[in-house]
Amino acid sequence: MIFNKLFILLHLIQGALCFGISNSEDEEENTVFVDFKTNLTRPCHHDPEASTVWVFEGPEEGRIVMPDGSLFLLNVTQQMSGRYICFREDNDIVITSFNLVVRGPPEPPQNVSIHASTVIAIVRWHFHIDDDTYEDSTGGPRTKLHIQYRRLPSENWIQYPFHLSPDEGQVDVYNLQPNSTYEFQLWASNKYGSSDVISVSATTSNDDYEIELARMLEEDMKGFSPKVWIV
Repeated sequence: MIFNKLFILLHLIQGALCFGISNSEDEEENTVFVDFKTNLTRPCHHDPEASTVWVFEGPEEGRIVMPDGSLFLLNVTQQMSGRYICFREDNDIVITSFNLVVRGPPEPPQNVSIHASTVIAIVRWHFHIDDDTYEDSTGGPRTKLHIQYRRLPSENWIQYPFHLSPDEGQVDVYNLQPNSTYEFQLWASNKYGSSDVISVSATTSNDDYEIELARMLEEDMKGFSPKVWIV
């Protein structure tokens, strides 16, 4: 494993020194997109008398090197995403390499936090999308974020009413009850499936001034339509 890490690092440094910024276009051309749970074969053309080695820093399971030197990936998972390098074993000359991107269900939102006052909670999160270009394309996965919450010990979940983009990073939840504990659940989904659910609890305070302020704000918001903000 240490050898694999060193070889990949040396190969990337060598490529950067030789090709500089212009090499980024070659990297994009060598990127392979594949749906998760499918199979993939990549050739490594070489002299039949010279043995080859495939290097990848990741799980060994599901990787098979065929007699002709090609790499066969069985039932790929997102953990198999990364840089693959095929080189001659006798002189370490790189024959081919490619960057694999496995398209599948999204990762769950990270760094989820709840900041609760009396009747309002601010929900914050961080979400990373590996490939924004593919995400926004016509056939992209269209990742969405979902939020639901409940007042403990009730089993009745309330769905946040709006579709959320994962990169929004923050929403306000209104009409909570003072001095109450709420459980919030967040998860992401796309056309391939859903992420794990992240659960966080928070307790509202009991401040008469904030309660009255929130009531006045709610009155002001009645009849307001978010469509007026759409250009």
